[in-house]
Amino acid sequence: MQPPLEILENIVTIRIHLDKTVTENGALKVIPTSHLKGIYRPETIEWNVETEHMCEVEKGGVMLMKPLTLHASNRTTNHKQRRVLHLEFSTKQLKKPLQWLEYDLVK
Repeated sequence: MQPPLEILENIVTIRIHLDKTVTENGALKVIPTSHLKGIYRPETIEWNVETEHMCEVEKGGVMLMKPLTLHASNRTTNHKQRRVLHLEFSTKQLKKPLQWLEYDLVK
């Protein structure tokens, strides 16, 4: 299931890196500003125009991103771990009968 665009646009992801993450152990690759294009389907991506950016992060580093950002990671080639705590936050409620698995109202 895919949430509506208004929900996806509102989510912020916080990635806390428990290990140093570099290209060789699958650092996240992103297409900068792709989150501004809404739901960017693979068949509509202009690969001759887009530029991929590798997001290498030190152990203990924090990365913020919008989940609508086109992103992927490769398999590890150096056999090092790439453990990440991946947290998503939103200020939007889902419409019934949908509900967040975990929800805490912060005031």
